[in-house]
Amino acid sequence: MTTIRRVARKGLGTAAACAALFVGCTTATIPSSANVDWLIGAWDWHTHSRFEFARDGGGIAWTMKRTRVLSANPRWGEKAAVEVVGKVASVTDEGVELFGTYERSDSQALVGRRFRMWLKRDGTDVLRGEMVGAGNEPVPVIIRKASQP
Repeated sequence: MTTIRRVARKGLGTAAACAALFVGCTTATIPSSANVDWLIGAWDWHTHSRFEFARDGGGIAWTMKRTRVLSANPRWGEKAAVEVVGKVASVTDEGVELFGTYERSDSQALVGRRFRMWLKRDGTDVLRGEMVGAGNEPVPVIIRKASQP
């Protein structure tokens, strides 16, 4: 069960649970003993989004860039091109938690909104989990390690 659903069950609605989880998002320091090599590099989310993870001092910084795309879900319509920037909140051999902010978008309503993602490893090149983005709704996510040229 995801963190959002656990918080929501404690009497908060999903949107309120998501907002509560963003409180206290600060730059995380990853312990030097943590194995992060499996995470560093590029990961693809469908054909229109790419995550890049890189060491940043004692932590891990990431960016996600998405090109403009027509969503398969008619409720969401056309999705804007965006760039989300953030830090890894925690990482273990089993998974990773990310937080960030929409920094650029061709839809100005997105700029400044928070982004959070929880992912578990599925083998060596797949991460599965949930994200909460600009819509403040949990969305299932599968990202795959990008092929190296």
